[in-house]
Amino acid sequence: MDDAIGYRFGVLAMPEMLAALPPLGDIALIPATGDAADYLATLNARALAIRPDRNILGIATNRQELDALLARVPGRRQGYAA
Repeated sequence: MDDAIGYRFGVLAMPEMLAALPPLGDIALIPATGDAADYLATLNARALAIRPDRNILGIATNRQELDALLARVPGRRQGYAA
């Protein structure tokens, strides 16, 4: 994860959730497969947003919830790249 995200925001999500997103600029997008997909399943989530300090900003079960999470990222507005 550290190599994929660096010190920025990231989204770990099921591949179909990532495919539906518009360009997000400097937010790292990580498809959840294998253990990562299993982890999301334990959270009853399809995506989670990760802060640069590696804490979870929040989880989402659908696109609308993910858009709401991404709107909380500084410099962004709901559903679109800044």
